[in-house]
Amino acid sequence: MMLAGIHASDHNPTNRPRTIVVTGATSGIGLAATTILLQRGHRVIGVGRNTAAATALADLLGNEWLTCDYTDFDSVRALAQAISNRTDHIDVLANNAGRHVPHFALTGDGYETTLQVNHLSPLLLTMHLLPLLANGEGIVEMTSSVAGRWFHDYRASDFNRQRRRYQPLAAYSDSKLLNAMVARELSSRFSRFGIFGVSFHPGLVSSQFASDDRSWLGLFYRSKLTRPWLLPPSKAAGRLVYLADGEIGKEIIPGGYYENNRLAKTSSVAYDRAVTAHAWEASLAMIGIDEDEAVAAIAAEHPRIQYPISPARAAE
Repeated sequence: MMLAGIHASDHNPTNRPRTIVVTGATSGIGLAATTILLQRGHRVIGVGRNTAAATALADLLGNEWLTCDYTDFDSVRALAQAISNRTDHIDVLANNAGRHVPHFALTGDGYETTLQVNHLSPLLLTMHLLPLLANGEGIVEMTSSVAGRWFHDYRASDFNRQRRRYQPLAAYSDSKLLNAMVARELSSRFSRFGIFGVSFHPGLVSSQFASDDRSWLGLFYRSKLTRPWLLPPSKAAGRLVYLADGEIGKEIIPGGYYENNRLAKTSSVAYDRAVTAHAWEASLAMIGIDEDEAVAAIAAEHPRIQYPISPARAAE
């Protein structure tokens, strides 16, 4: 069943159904993408934080739905286990869930909310699902943003933003920059298992984004003057779908950052390997993941054969 305003094209380079996990799938881009992917015959496991919405969408669309609270690492671990109970492989993990948080607040895990919801929790989920990704096509999509290039205030010494005045847009932008970094590091570290990251900017979307922000950003998204120029979620979702349907080395360059379905450039920070490696290692420490253990879990079942498309082809 298609939702109003959503139309599926016939673009599907793989010509076979994939198992795709989409987070942030109960509204906006995630819901539109889920609907299109289902229409194309893929198996989609949708993830949202609202149980009532997920239940209603399960009845409407007929696919599988799970819920998760990204402000709680235990909930993310439970989500990973629930996914593992439903499938033995994942072809595409679309890390689409994210929030704009107008005020500084720490989660129960002790991290700034934007950082945890937009970066740490998606990374935690990804790391727990690596064996399933290695069993499938192994594509990890990160919904990033052009904000990561335009408005970031990235400081490796202050991930938690407790040594400076909290600025919502900068916090959001930093998290989106980190999404692009994760895509690059995944491709570098796990390509030998056929796992690759890619990130993309969905466009400026007409949604509830920043609806509770009283700054110029909130006014921009709420203004009757600007809203007609914003993309409808159905069109923005096409950018997530394009990559979810894509093939490594064709539509997808490992570690690449995309805008409007074309390889583009995010902030230069994301292309400094020393910076991205530090961000990766610091992030794993925050979520309590040992990379060697993660590698061992995959290597136990998969030979270390280099995938034919080198991650060195990612945008430098």
